[in-house]
Amino acid sequence: MSRYPFMERVNDFMPSIDGHIEVSTFKVRYRRYRQLARIFEDMKRDPEYTISTTNPRDIKADDIKEFVKYRRKRDVAPVTILDDLTYLRDLLEAYDNFSVSQFKSKYRKFWPRKFKKKPRQLPPTHYQRIVSRASELVKSDAPTWELVRAYAVVMWPLMGGLRPQEIQHAQASFVDDLESGIMRIWLEHVKGSGSYGEPRYAPILPEGYEFCKRYLQIRAATLKARGVRSDALIPKHESSGQFLSYQKMNRLKIRVEEDLGINFPLTILRATWIMKLKKMGIRGEDASLAAGHHTTNTTEEDYYRKENEDALEDIFKVFREQARERAEHSQENIKKSISAKTGKLNSENRATGHSEKRTGGDSNPRPAA
Repeated sequence: MSRYPFMERVNDFMPSIDGHIEVSTFKVRYRRYRQLARIFEDMKRDPEYTISTTNPRDIKADDIKEFVKYRRKRDVAPVTILDDLTYLRDLLEAYDNFSVSQFKSKYRKFWPRKFKKKPRQLPPTHYQRIVSRASELVKSDAPTWELVRAYAVVMWPLMGGLRPQEIQHAQASFVDDLESGIMRIWLEHVKGSGSYGEPRYAPILPEGYEFCKRYLQIRAATLKARGVRSDALIPKHESSGQFLSYQKMNRLKIRVEEDLGINFPLTILRATWIMKLKKMGIRGEDASLAAGHHTTNTTEEDYYRKENEDALEDIFKVFREQARERAEHSQENIKKSISAKTGKLNSENRATGHSEKRTGGDSNPRPAA
């Protein structure tokens, strides 16, 4: 066995899944295995952690327990630890080692639990600043291609709900300008491609129509001037027709952040797009299909649940209505009280007047004829 048995087993295992998953997914998995290998090597050297081996064939349930402890002490999110355990399970089970499942059974209380949070959306001020600045750039007489391309990385997911991998592989020829204000893009390379993911059309929000239209014109003119032939919606380099890498896409996003003086993750853009569909009154089922969700449950539970502000507004409406009803009821009672008192006073006045009239007749009899 080599000095680094973990990576030796990884290198033996990875060819067995090559071709069965997306190339980008394959690269991510291999990168995560290299990270896991470093973690096990760190634990082996650190006396705080007691592990029996770093060889995936012989790793025990107690070693997995130490691994989870290591990750938690570094404030790694439960969802990330769960991903780590999934990668470990796949690797170990390829060598008939079921220690991950045994750890879950033996130390159930230590198994990470994922608490699902509602996806965040861009603050309205950030949204308006991005849209306004992007519109300003493409309307310029001499737009700067590098900055326009950076805003494209942000605007296409913000206006069309594209995921990062969908932005990477999106093609300019797949954009349909149907009519004024109506645009869509066909996404061939989607999340879960080859399994649950299906190619789809994504609608562009009306307020993003002008930017997307002008961007395509600027893109075409720039590539033609530089002699570049490419169908990539957002080319990797000014002089290359290659598709974007995730690293390059993130660097372009940072360029937008620096330009505006704000910060946001790429994933928040798609979430904001779905929330916009909701506020426009689009049905959950229609939004789910446009977003490429596997089921409507994701759309309904994660995005179409009522916002805190909307819930409070509905609650305050009830408060105001009840306060109005109480005020009206109080006014009605006051009117009834006044009416009752007025009626009683009138009755008393009539009774007094009648009595005086009767008394006056007795004391002043009519003279005899």
